Amino acid sequence: VEDNWMMRTILDKPRESYPELTSEDMHAAKELLRIKAIIGLYDDILGAIRHYSRYFGWDGFGSGENISERAVKCFEKSVLEGMKREVEEDELMTAVIASGSGLNQESLETPFITAQEEETREGSMAWENILERNR
Repeated sequence: VEDNWMMRTILDKPRESYPELTSEDMHAAKELLRIKAIIGLYDDILGAIRHYSRYFGWDGFGSGENISERAVKCFEKSVLEGMKREVEEDELMTAVIASGSGLNQESLETPFITAQEEETREGSMAWENILERNR
């Protein structure tokens, strides 16, 4: 089995303690994802939104209804507008860097830590609560 940081994270098997991953580890990680996560692919974002809408019951499937064409169009429009905004922000940052405004590529690649990320760092109370809920 290929060494994979995601599998190590899911299984809480750091390289220091577990130098090699096994096929059993891979199957365990896949099973954990199957029962604890909903996954969508960015490359097929509209398909992912449909998948989420079915999973969360936004499409009325659980009550025997079908998702309305209007709801599908609303989801698609919202997602595509968000993706367009991301592209525009990337283009703006590229222009700011090119203008020599003091920002550079290195400063943009420095990870920013949000307050929420800070609260859920390993060892924090939030971290311990998450661990407890997932046992």
